[in-house]
Amino acid sequence: MTEPDDAATGQQEPAADDTAAAATPVTEDAVPVTDDAPPTAEDTGAEDTGAEDTAAEDTGAEDTAAEDTAAEDTAAEDTGAVATTGTADPKATVTAFLAALERLDLDGAMALAADDIVYQNVPLAPARGVRAVRKTLRSMFGMCTGFEARITHLAADGPVVLTERVDVLRYRAVAVEFWVCGTFEVRDGRITLWRDYFDWTTFLLATARGVGRAAVGAGLGALGRRGLLARGSGVQDG
Repeated sequence: MTEPDDAATGQQEPAADDTAAAATPVTEDAVPVTDDAPPTAEDTGAEDTGAEDTAAEDTGAEDTAAEDTAAEDTAAEDTGAVATTGTADPKATVTAFLAALERLDLDGAMALAADDIVYQNVPLAPARGVRAVRKTLRSMFGMCTGFEARITHLAADGPVVLTERVDVLRYRAVAVEFWVCGTFEVRDGRITLWRDYFDWTTFLLATARGVGRAAVGAGLGALGRRGLLARGSGVQDG
């Protein structure tokens, strides 16, 4: 017998691939597929690098904060130094200056004067500079044996200090009292300007009164001494 031809019968042999697929059943549980695959070395390295970058940023932020804190501390120290040395109360500086003059303490007074101080008794010409002012005050001290500054009013507007005073110049028994208005300017605890205003007529009259009182006092003293001498002579004669 002859075998039937495949073409004649209309049947074809299954392909090899189809046969293999049919022989091996496919199930969904054969190879589980998960999204949580183990990280690769590259992924781990990226995470480590990110962590290092974050740590570096945190460290940099801490260093920056430490630097800012140190800068603030330094600024605070600098501000404190300025406050200690450069912002003395102008009124206290002026009163200390006048107190030194009352003691005839020229060195103490000039210690409160700036190098570029200007001193003027209006309308006389001003003395400019610490050396010229020292010379002027030394001449004044040479003509008197005492000085007093009686402050009646004291006011300040920032570095400018206004004084209303009664100054007293003494030379032995003579005391000259006269009204003075003084303007001071203070910078960094030192006096840069000292300008006094007074009426020269008043000053001359005060000088005359001072001399007159001294003369009267001296005359009364002389009379008193003569009286004592006379009484003493009478006692002796008796």
